[in-house]
Amino acid sequence: MPQEHWFKLGRLLSKYGGDPVLVSWGGSMFEYLMPLLVMPTYEGTLLDRTYKAMIGRQIHYASRNNIPWGISESCYNKVDAAMIYQYHSFGVPDTGLKRGLSEDLVVAPYASVLALMVDAEKACENLENLTEKGVAGEYGFYEAVDYTPSRLAPDETHVVIRSYMSHHQGMSFLALAYTLLNKPMQRRFLLDPMFKATELLLQERVPKEVPFLYDVEITGMLRKVEAREMLLRVFTNPDTPMIETHLLSNGKYSVMVTNSGGGYSRWKNLAVTRWHEDAALDNEGMFIYLRDMKTGEFWSTAYQPTRQKSKNYEAIYSQSRPNSNAQITLLIPTPK
Repeated sequence: MPQEHWFKLGRLLSKYGGDPVLVSWGGSMFEYLMPLLVMPTYEGTLLDRTYKAMIGRQIHYASRNNIPWGISESCYNKVDAAMIYQYHSFGVPDTGLKRGLSEDLVVAPYASVLALMVDAEKACENLENLTEKGVAGEYGFYEAVDYTPSRLAPDETHVVIRSYMSHHQGMSFLALAYTLLNKPMQRRFLLDPMFKATELLLQERVPKEVPFLYDVEITGMLRKVEAREMLLRVFTNPDTPMIETHLLSNGKYSVMVTNSGGGYSRWKNLAVTRWHEDAALDNEGMFIYLRDMKTGEFWSTAYQPTRQKSKNYEAIYSQSRPNSNAQITLLIPTPK
């Protein structure tokens, strides 16, 4: 693929302390820092500032929950029938798009070892803190510490997952080599002509104009949650007291639709369809009409603009999620 393909990707940006951060799916340290184990980084680039701002978010979120920092993919305090620890991806809520990140609180020491590549001083302090809490064993740091209230006994504040995972230990060795041996894997990476030819992609600068800024607030203190948030919003009444809207955008092309079928689409700052805000009528947008050829009766595929009543009506809004496109579904009504 040509290099231009890279810059056409839709990537969401958030901000932390004024620094832009590329938003990942799960908000885990693993997602952000694993590429750095073999790839070089360049001061002041979008990736470099993302690494640093992400560490800052991890530290801030952990301090609000009064725990060590370093949240990533790891085992946690749950075992199967064979008494084997289960494995899951954990992350900081405001750096990940995945729902339910605030329901778990698991710290993985290997994540702090990876952070040595970005901020060695803070990472060392955190590793010393973990050592004092008894998280180090005969073969190095244990897999994780689970602080999730729903998986703790009434008299427990945390549970140490006393196991080791070979790939986490291997990643830790690579991070130590990066820090102590002057980045040997990164130098090897650039010796490959194919990788050297695309090195410019790693030097992407912070965009001056961010077309779509994903602004989120850091989630508060962890609390027990009985059920995960629903991924769908379903409305069976098109004539609600307040208009329900849904927005979708890839940063350049944007669509808004209401539960009655009104809305607009825009390309950057250009209106693709006519629309004027009107919370009372909500009757502008792009519509499809149907007509009964025998009776001449006609209606619209959504409630607006003909406002025909139907036996059943549903407007389904879904957020973006893996292996699926975000969707807006309006079921076509038929007159009674």
